[in-house]
Amino acid sequence: MKRAHPIRETAAWPWTVEQAASPSTAPFGPASGFAACYVVTHDNRRALDWVNEAGGGHELDLIERARGGDSEAFALLYDQYADQIYRYVFYRVRNRDDSEDLTQQVFMRAWGAIGRYRVTEAPFVAWLFTIAHNSVASFGRRTRGQEPLDEATEVADEAADPQLSAERRFREIAVRQAIGGLKIDQQRVVVLRYLAELEYGDIARALGKTEANARQLMHRALQRLGRVLGDV
Repeated sequence: MKRAHPIRETAAWPWTVEQAASPSTAPFGPASGFAACYVVTHDNRRALDWVNEAGGGHELDLIERARGGDSEAFALLYDQYADQIYRYVFYRVRNRDDSEDLTQQVFMRAWGAIGRYRVTEAPFVAWLFTIAHNSVASFGRRTRGQEPLDEATEVADEAADPQLSAERRFREIAVRQAIGGLKIDQQRVVVLRYLAELEYGDIARALGKTEANARQLMHRALQRLGRVLGDV
């Protein structure tokens, strides 16, 4: 069963369709309509199918429409990428509430800056990951010195084997620390490859490098991770 997206379960989206159409309650500015689109596209697959039937489902078309102020097109882009951004943010901050808030901030910032996005510079998802990276870095500076509530990806089953749970938790922490010890470019290529699921050509565009350089960064990152993790 597909996990419901965390943002959809928070009080951050309390608007009804009627309220969202009001200039005084729309969350992205006067009469933005974004929340109304969000409610309409709660079933993201059905919404994306509807756009495809209307002849405008291609991502580039959605981006161009969003750049022109079409909040419904942006809502569909949100539906497409929100889970990936949330997983990355949660991986970095390890707290559900903070991850939900930061994911919302990423898309609010993306909506505010969509007019400046250029398709030729980087894939849209890579652009979103850049915003997410900066948001997490800013969050880290604000909360420096605070001990995060480290939540595993899911709450452990009370009936689970405590030893297996502890071993899994140990491996997760070891992997996270190992990736955190990589050089910044190596971290980014690992994230874009395994979380954003980009091809090397798109990763190269996002990083401003050649595809050969992107592959070399990944090769070196995996070598270092192998040395650091050993038999973990």
